[in-house]
Amino acid sequence: MSGELWGARSIAELRRAVASGEVSPARILADCRRRAREREPRLNAWRHLPPDDAPPWRPRGDAASGDLLPTGNGDVPPLAGVPVALKANLGVPGWPLDCGSRLLAGYAPPFAAAAARFLAAAGAVVVGLTNMDEFAMGSSGEYSAFGPTANPWDPGRVPGGSSSGAAAAVADGQVTAAVGTDTGGSLRQPAHCCGLVGWKPAWGGVSRYGLVPFASSLDTVGVLARRVRDAAAVAAVIARRDPRDATCTGETLPPDAGAVGGPAGLRLGIPAPDRLAGVDAAVREALAIARGRLEEHGVRCAAVDLPPADRALDAYTLLAAAEAFSNLLRYDGTLTGRSRGGDDYRAVARRARGEGFGPEVKRRLLLGAHVLSAGSRRRTYDRAVAERRRWADRFRALASRCDALLLPVMDTPAFPLGERTDDPVRMHRADRWTVPASLAGLPALVVPVTLAPGGLPVGVQLVATGRGSGVLFRLGAALEAACGFPDREEWPWRRR
Repeated sequence: MSGELWGARSIAELRRAVASGEVSPARILADCRRRAREREPRLNAWRHLPPDDAPPWRPRGDAASGDLLPTGNGDVPPLAGVPVALKANLGVPGWPLDCGSRLLAGYAPPFAAAAARFLAAAGAVVVGLTNMDEFAMGSSGEYSAFGPTANPWDPGRVPGGSSSGAAAAVADGQVTAAVGTDTGGSLRQPAHCCGLVGWKPAWGGVSRYGLVPFASSLDTVGVLARRVRDAAAVAAVIARRDPRDATCTGETLPPDAGAVGGPAGLRLGIPAPDRLAGVDAAVREALAIARGRLEEHGVRCAAVDLPPADRALDAYTLLAAAEAFSNLLRYDGTLTGRSRGGDDYRAVARRARGEGFGPEVKRRLLLGAHVLSAGSRRRTYDRAVAERRRWADRFRALASRCDALLLPVMDTPAFPLGERTDDPVRMHRADRWTVPASLAGLPALVVPVTLAPGGLPVGVQLVATGRGSGVLFRLGAALEAACGFPDREEWPWRRR
């Protein structure tokens, strides 16, 4: 089928096409790569795209057999032929992995990320690695060393960060789904800005093996898709216990989690109106629409008292910077990236970091060094840890009153490229609604609801008060069905 937009198809449609012999996974992969290459000058969504005719990546060795998923009744695998993108901080052997940083230019990992292995074992075809804010430090997709990514809905707007390229590729119909990472909102904010479903698991719900870390106690691996059912299907594949990651507990999700059960009887917590100060009218309207639609489906909504979101943002900023400083100390120019011999170690490390790290990464590393310094730790780091515990305790207390919370994702729809790059404080405030779930280690789901007056998508965030994601997919599926966002005619690939 010449000219077919396979990346714009749902997982169910792709599986049927592969099972019937209408198309092969290799053909889907080639078509998706060809389209991605055509769109790349406009969006800058990719960091590595193999040639169109390169075969699908598959894990090698006997160990890969342990990743295989049962198909049942001779059916095709659960993600047969589904084109998926990976964020460029998830390793694939033989593919360059730079995390959006010049410091890692030319580095190729020796082993595959768990998410990549699980996807391949389920029949998915990995299209390539997507652009991202350097080392996942950013909220807008503008901090990649290789240039910003544009939003397919409006190329003059940010796609959200740090999983910017992954979101742009899905929203543009180049791939059906993408696997990205979320530390303090790096997956949920792109979902909001690009009109996508974005799932962040509970911390430890998906293996981080093969992920280049940013802040290890906050990092999670999640999913971007255009439909709740597709996000749930990919989540069910990657949310598995992995002995290679000692922190991974896994989460049992059925492949059809996005279609299992209705939301009737579930309890939803709504923040008090005074907590929404500073939130744009379009975002408030989306929250009101979501609440109304869910109440029509029998969901019981009640106001809950939450601490100011800015307190969570302050704690997150300090903790993430401290962990980033610890994690990124390994990049000294001696083993990876910009290594030049002939000098003493200090000179090599100073030159590699000075030339390789971008300004946003340097800002956060300097903050992390200060937070962990002997004279500052008690005043900053220890207080941030205490604030983190308070948020976790608050969510646990709310679990007796509500199953999930309905929150904004960002204060505004996607803002213009360049608007906040010279104002780091204002840029960091974009995270204030997403960091509470990260601090508490809880799962969250973003669902697109409507379009703002300017035509930009607006989503809402559902945060489970417990560690299970099943309640989120039940709420998300009902909200999607009521709002009909996946069927809108304004999608970027439909407008051309």
